[in-house]
Amino acid sequence: MNFIDLLQQLFDYLLKHGIHDVLPAIGLGFVGYWLTQRLPRLLRGAMTRAHVEPTLTTFVVHVSRYALFIFFHPDNLRRARESLCPVHILHHCHSESAGY
Repeated sequence: MNFIDLLQQLFDYLLKHGIHDVLPAIGLGFVGYWLTQRLPRLLRGAMTRAHVEPTLTTFVVHVSRYALFIFFHPDNLRRARESLCPVHILHHCHSESAGY
């Protein structure tokens, strides 16, 4: 298999699954990245305005950032999606996430 065949397979996959699998994952990645940058900054500003001790502020901001990284990890989002699907459409949700 040469490079051109590999690119053709990638292009075919993106055309077939792009709307349902790839684009939402990319969008969620951007949203997750934005939130993991923005929310700790907002938290730091709120704690600074409330005159919280700087050491505690730094600790809470770092913990919140890592908690957001863990929350937005793809495996956790997949499990959350599976748990939110109603039972009567659970099979449909699993088949969509598996790429069937």
